[in-house]
Amino acid sequence: MNLFKTAKWTTIIVGILLALIGGYGFFQPVSASVTVILLLGIAAIIRSVTDFVNAFNSQFLRGTHVFAGLLNLIVGIILIFEPGVGHLYFGLLISFWVLFGSIQYIAVSFSNEFVSGWVRWLSVLLGVLGVFASVYLLLAPGLTFLVAIQIASFYLIILAVIMIITGISSTEN
Repeated sequence: MNLFKTAKWTTIIVGILLALIGGYGFFQPVSASVTVILLLGIAAIIRSVTDFVNAFNSQFLRGTHVFAGLLNLIVGIILIFEPGVGHLYFGLLISFWVLFGSIQYIAVSFSNEFVSGWVRWLSVLLGVLGVFASVYLLLAPGLTFLVAIQIASFYLIILAVIMIITGISSTEN
């Protein structure tokens, strides 16, 4: 089986899962607080697997994918096994996670390996929105936990759109 085809479908499936998690957290932040922390941890670990698979498929951005994979793995482990830390440092943890993930998508957008055409510019736009969301989270220390969940969930929806479009329109078969 072609490894890129596996990565393509993994990207689409992870995108759909992130959209569902993001929608749940955005529209139900109160009931979703603990659930979102755990689901974000699971999503981060799944995304780390996708990043590691993409690192093997990439010719130019291997370091970016490996770094993102390690970051996602660390964030996922913290959120799953120490949900109290997730509650306490949610804004800070999520803002850096969103920041590095958005920068990664901007960098990947300028590579001809995974996206091209209008998808490239959509990825850049959504990556820039993610950077703004992360900076907002960093600069708003009084931000309530529920609003932080909504912002993180909105980012997950943006990330899901990027992943689904990237998977569907990849330049490989």
